[in-house]
Amino acid sequence: MHRLDDAIDLSFLAGICVEQICVSAGGSTINGEGRVSIKIFGGFAISTPKQPSVRFEGVVEDAAALFPLLGDSIKKAHATPEGGLRLDFNSGAALEIFSDNDQYECFTIGNGDVLIVV
Repeated sequence: MHRLDDAIDLSFLAGICVEQICVSAGGSTINGEGRVSIKIFGGFAISTPKQPSVRFEGVVEDAAALFPLLGDSIKKAHATPEGGLRLDFNSGAALEIFSDNDQYECFTIGNGDVLIVV
């Protein structure tokens, strides 16, 4: 199983505005400017300045928790110690995508023709 390496350079995500959130039976996709996309196939957690971190398991209904990120911009992105992805947003919101399934992909990060699979 691949986990996100803590030395990976994710600086290309900084400043990206969330333009679209797509929902399907297989997962959710966050699309941003410049052909950047993050596809979530499993669990994630979201926190806001007004709400502590809430964990979701990635079922279709959980995708609604991502909607407040529309129009927000990523301030910082980095790998978590567990090999997941953490995105901090300008609004103060944070999204952590977990890498906790040893059999299947948990998420992908696309940047143009480059695809990172975790």
